[in-house]
Amino acid sequence: MAAGGLEPFRDFIDARLAADVEKARGDRALLLDALLAPGGVVGPLCDALDSGGPYGAGWPSPKVAAGPARLLRTGIVGDGHVRGIAAGDDGKSFKWIAFRSAGTELGHALLASSADARWWLAGSIKRDEWNGGNAAEMHLDDAALA
Repeated sequence: MAAGGLEPFRDFIDARLAADVEKARGDRALLLDALLAPGGVVGPLCDALDSGGPYGAGWPSPKVAAGPARLLRTGIVGDGHVRGIAAGDDGKSFKWIAFRSAGTELGHALLASSADARWWLAGSIKRDEWNGGNAAEMHLDDAALA
């Protein structure tokens, strides 16, 4: 290490990157707690994450990203929710839903996805108990092409 030590280097990096870091932390930043293969979106993980609660304003539920995955059988359900199945290279699939997103940029992108496009899906893992089910599904906050 050159004369002057690590502290001047830290100061330089902090000053140089401060604006970029602040921009990344803005409204569009989504902080993630875990990165998963599609096969990781399963009931036992949902249960483990739920056991860390209760979650609320001061203690948000964990956010995960799963992928890369192709989107299968996308469509609009209920009051403008976009729903589908994601299939990964690991041979596993999971259900996902993006609530009230049919009229949003996210919903349009998911619905228009080509069969060979691969995505990273980000959100919370929840139990899908609708109609007596008990599988895990992802409640999407955002998505990005892989």
